[in-house]
Amino acid sequence: MSSLIKSGKCALIYGLIALTVTALAVSGSAAVGADETPPEIPASYYGEIGINGEPAPVGTEIVAVIDGEERGSIVVDEPGQFGGPDVSDDK
Repeated sequence: MSSLIKSGKCALIYGLIALTVTALAVSGSAAVGADETPPEIPASYYGEIGINGEPAPVGTEIVAVIDGEERGSIVVDEPGQFGGPDVSDDK
């Protein structure tokens, strides 16, 4: 009977060691990931656009320029409006 108790204790000790090692490994990998900065969400724009106080006509191209470099464009498809708030809308 005492050998069964000893083997049961041994199994319990090995189980606790395995659990501790697993917990340390998981928490260590989470700490490494926590140091990384998440990527920035890109800016997106939509709304009203006018030229000389009048709604921009359909077909007007709006171009985004950053530091002299063209980064994006959109074409007015409804008088005075560009893009939209929905995920599938152009921005």
